[in-house]
Amino acid sequence: MKRLLYSIGALVFGCGILVFVVGLLSDLYTWQHGLIGMIALWVMDLAFAAWYMTRPED
Repeated sequence: MKRLLYSIGALVFGCGILVFVVGLLSDLYTWQHGLIGMIALWVMDLAFAAWYMTRPED
């Protein structure tokens, strides 16, 4: 299960960078909005990881 968590984390981290870079290259938004979106994805990933690690066992 730990490998699944790491892979999800890597996927979200990579998506955050991808959103930031594609947004900058295509001029969809300014770099500030891209940075905010990237940080929001990373915070969501950290919140999910914290929830996953502290959830009660079934």
